[in-house]
Amino acid sequence: MNRERCRKGFTLVEVIVVLVILAVLAAVLVPTYIGYIKKTEKTRCAIQRGDLEQKFIAMYNYDPKIRSCTTTAAVVHITGTNVAKYMLDNGYYEGEIKCPVYDQDYEFRLVPSGAGYRGEFTCKCVEDEFSKFEAIVKQEMAALGNKTWADGTLIDNVYNKYGSLPKVSDADLQKAGLSGTMYWRPYMLGNGTVIYFASSIAYESNHHGQWQANIVKIDGVIYSAESGKRISISKANDYKNGQKDGVKGFINEFLKDNEFKERK
Repeated sequence: MNRERCRKGFTLVEVIVVLVILAVLAAVLVPTYIGYIKKTEKTRCAIQRGDLEQKFIAMYNYDPKIRSCTTTAAVVHITGTNVAKYMLDNGYYEGEIKCPVYDQDYEFRLVPSGAGYRGEFTCKCVEDEFSKFEAIVKQEMAALGNKTWADGTLIDNVYNKYGSLPKVSDADLQKAGLSGTMYWRPYMLGNGTVIYFASSIAYESNHHGQWQANIVKIDGVIYSAESGKRISISKANDYKNGQKDGVKGFINEFLKDNEFKERK
């Protein structure tokens, strides 16, 4: 009798219980494991970018053509858009030249550093990239005394200090219902407030982007028109220095009149 009972194996209920336990463990462990992998990949990316930046300094000091460059555009004119690949092909760097998180090429910008310059390699897996740009904008605004008529100078100063204009992220483009490559520029509304506008016009083509905006960003909120239309941000002068209710008026009147709506 005991032998027959031993041969029966697991009941259906016992099998279900085991499967439920395994499912719970998978639900807990798999996301944790994936998160660990992503964190490791981001760490690898940071190490790679740091190594590239160190090797770029060596190349900058060694190569007289590169050493004569004072802008990102000048470096890219010599190396091509993929500066990391140029370094690899010319023996200045040995290692991976793509982000291990997204398998994408690194963006490059030349940044003033002390009495000289250094190269900075950026990647969209670095989530606070726009925050760095925003911090520089605020520093340069303060240096200009928050003079609202100095928007063009502000854009130039920020470009020179940051080394480029940041591209609109894929997430922000998706919110705006747009695609392609667009660049952020600051625009002062006075009283220390600043908004950001973006279009596809690169800095090298026109420093202030002809004051045209396909996207507007205020306190992290994206505004755009469903038609993808572009507006002249320079026509918002009446909202500077608290006129026409400042930022609130700019949103409720100027953007609304131009069919720009908040995008979530």
